[in-house]
Amino acid sequence: KLGMVWIGTEGGLDRWDRSTGKFTHYRHDPTNAGSLGENLVQCIFEDKSGSLWLGTQSSGLDRFDRTSGKFTHFRHDPLNPKSISDNRIYALLEDRRGDLWIGTYGGGLNRFDRKTNTFKVYVQNDSLPGRLGGPGVWSLYEDREGVMWVGTYKGGLDRFDRETETFTHFRSDPSNSRTISNENVLCLLEDRRGGLWAGTMNGLNRLDRETGTFQRYFEKD
Repeated sequence: KLGMVWIGTEGGLDRWDRSTGKFTHYRHDPTNAGSLGENLVQCIFEDKSGSLWLGTQSSGLDRFDRTSGKFTHFRHDPLNPKSISDNRIYALLEDRRGDLWIGTYGGGLNRFDRKTNTFKVYVQNDSLPGRLGGPGVWSLYEDREGVMWVGTYKGGLDRFDRETETFTHFRSDPSNSRTISNENVLCLLEDRRGGLWAGTMNGLNRLDRETGTFQRYFEKD
């Protein structure tokens, strides 16, 4: 919002001031609890209030206070079921309701409660219908109609109903070319016509929402 460019690297967090061309570096300092949680930053998100959220490779979720220059850490605590479920953060999203969602590598989907600083966790359980489709969440997207889409690790694409808190699955079927091409969904985007695109580890897919089928695109195409 302030015109700065934030860059997550393997060597910490960088802020680039386009007006001066100068970089400011933020790195993990083991002697400073208010420093960046770890130097490998995988995802960055600025929420509506201007807070900057950072997902790290193995040290959980950080919230950066630009006024003080300090980082607040949210990490998994095996003794606290309301802590974040996994320290490996892959995706961040604030929805139109103002809820912050966090996708993790192996701990499912988390919703952060800002009033209590606690997390609600949604995990895979194949024995119960409507649960998250895969063990991890690699991408998150809210479309123009307010529908939330969840790109999973090993579980394909999920559509999340926030009223019932259930997930509808779109899985890959090798015998059906109209299903999603791969069950590891890396990125999601809605085009101007309302088409939902899913980038996977094997091909690009466009979902036809009316039929629930996919058009696949590969490198040879």
